[in-house]
Amino acid sequence: MKTIILAGGSGTRLMERTELVPKALIPVGGKPIIWQIMKHYSFYGHDMLGVALGYKQEDFKKYFSNFDIINRDITVATGGGWSMTTPVFCGEDNPQWLVDLVYTGEHTLKGERLMRMKSCAGTTDFMVTYGDAVSDVNIDKLIGFHRKHGKVATMTGVAPPARFGEITEINGKVLHCIEKPRPKTLVNGGFMVFKSSIFEYLHEGCDLETDVFDALAVAGELMVYKHGGYWQCMDTLNDVLTLQKQWDTGVAPWKIWG
Repeated sequence: MKTIILAGGSGTRLMERTELVPKALIPVGGKPIIWQIMKHYSFYGHDMLGVALGYKQEDFKKYFSNFDIINRDITVATGGGWSMTTPVFCGEDNPQWLVDLVYTGEHTLKGERLMRMKSCAGTTDFMVTYGDAVSDVNIDKLIGFHRKHGKVATMTGVAPPARFGEITEINGKVLHCIEKPRPKTLVNGGFMVFKSSIFEYLHEGCDLETDVFDALAVAGELMVYKHGGYWQCMDTLNDVLTLQKQWDTGVAPWKIWG
């Protein structure tokens, strides 16, 4: 099953980093966040991917064009030419991906970006996710849920990490202090599965969340797979630092590949 990653945005809330590198190429644990996402899908056997590009699209093409050189040891002959070695310790980091890199416009909304990826998605069910969020969601169970209900679209619902603590009080007297409780409402965490008929809902200038999902919901064709495990987006510098800290301390729940 093909996986489409939406990675065309400019990441304005991370401008201190995205002025230099596109958001999905910001590293965590020495690897771009898009690499982390692709490793997740690869763990479940999904190695055919398409990346919808926009902002700094040339950086993605350079990264993937030089992927083997970047991620493997090489031997260079200074007089000209080089050869590649694949030592055992590098094997885990180098899956056999087939990646379509498609420029979908500099300021295109997500719905239209997806529309422009139609030729890459195939004619059967396919998956879509964002290029800035990691999770330990079970892709096999997600696909199973999607196929069982038979609707056009499935999104993964997650409770986002709380940014502030919560106080319960009566007349100014504090009864309880809860440090960053998980919200009870769900948000779309990405990790979506669509039938090919999703393209009937896409058109130029459409936004995925506000236009397409609303139309699907009205038609009764949108379902949510509830994920109670780990999920973390990378919207702000604090999010980047949180992910990096989890990686550095050996507690990176999204690293399900071992």
